[in-house]
Amino acid sequence: MKKTVVVFYSKGYCDQVAYALEEYYNSIADQVSVLLINESQYTSIGSRKFKDGLYKFSMRNMPSVNRFCGYISYQYNEKFKNKTSKNAKETEAESKAVAVDPEKEESFKNLKTRFRKVDNIFLRFNPDVVICTTPVSLEKSLKARERLGMSMQICVAITDYCTNRGLINSGVDKFLVQNTGIKQTLTTFGIKEENIQVLGTPINTAITKKYDRAKMLEYFGVQNKELPNVMIVSGRCGCSRVIDAFKTLAPYTNDMNMFVFANDSQNIHSFIKSYIKAAKISTNVYMIDEVDDMAKIYSIIDVVVTSPTAAITYEASSRGIPVVLLKAANMLEEGNFTYLSTNGYAFIGEKTSHLVPAVMSLIKKQNPDGTALNIKPQPQDRAKEYGDYILSLVSTDAQTKKAQRAAKRAKQMAEKLEDKPVIEDKPIIEDKPVEDEKPKKKKSK
Repeated sequence: MKKTVVVFYSKGYCDQVAYALEEYYNSIADQVSVLLINESQYTSIGSRKFKDGLYKFSMRNMPSVNRFCGYISYQYNEKFKNKTSKNAKETEAESKAVAVDPEKEESFKNLKTRFRKVDNIFLRFNPDVVICTTPVSLEKSLKARERLGMSMQICVAITDYCTNRGLINSGVDKFLVQNTGIKQTLTTFGIKEENIQVLGTPINTAITKKYDRAKMLEYFGVQNKELPNVMIVSGRCGCSRVIDAFKTLAPYTNDMNMFVFANDSQNIHSFIKSYIKAAKISTNVYMIDEVDDMAKIYSIIDVVVTSPTAAITYEASSRGIPVVLLKAANMLEEGNFTYLSTNGYAFIGEKTSHLVPAVMSLIKKQNPDGTALNIKPQPQDRAKEYGDYILSLVSTDAQTKKAQRAAKRAKQMAEKLEDKPVIEDKPIIEDKPVEDEKPKKKKSK
């Protein structure tokens, strides 16, 4: 029987693992079915828009507020969400896993069940393993498994270089983490070592593709092709740090081509346009809002300047591109910054006194201290190891129970269909043409 893996992710924030696993599992489609579900498909539209809007606004304009909100969120998780439910009932999957009948009369209880979207996802696809990459997906998955009495493995994928406390919960079966430092931190929260697996970060092979540099320089309309290319990346939602970095490096555009990847941030876009006009910078600055394939831009970039986000730093580092880190905007980024800079995967550029020397030396293929440049690349081939480990969690016993649950649900639905009253076919009565009624004569008084 084919194994089924459901991956909950959030597009633009926590999608790296999802796309990498999808690509690998599609290559072995005869063994496993994979389903990627974006957070927008199972959360409230209003709450999601408010959360995303607050995150984008704070990251772009008020990083200190973003950091404070993250701190409050972590404290809340630690106090309320990281405790095992004492009243959890250990019931067999067959006792509660009953599919929702769409023909059933909508009582309040049934209506409430219908809007438990994660419950319905579990009932419909009957997954063997569920991968959660966000705190929201983890919380909903654990509650749904408990309500339905199902026995799938629920795993947490931590792809940041530090521990995300919103993903710590004693109900998780396995933690798939990026490095040994996260494993050590998780053990201090009471997580058993055997439930933590260090697997690195899986990435889609498309990001590692190499294009011809000369052709890509023509593709992006670069005029001074002999100059080194530096890209300032705004991260997934943009950040005010990028504006500061651009102002710091703008005086040096005669020595480099500067690409600013704004990710559709209107604040960054409008500021840089006005700055270029005021400073009378006419060449060597290129604004990029969107690229259909990030491997194209990476093929011409010599140095990446970015906030310490996990996805962008890993993509660049895996290709051997030097990475310069801007100042962190929240607690997660602070952890990423520390790990990358202390382990030799990136250079420090959080201050003007750090940023300019770092970039100017790197474009000359030198370390900031003047020694020969020696980049420590991140590994590219983690997707297979990651995917195979997830499949190894599915035991033969679990597959047997899954088949039994599927058979029982099919039988239940068949019985419900048999219990429905049979409507006899009635002969079709042809419509007769209606004769025009004669107008009635008015009676005279």
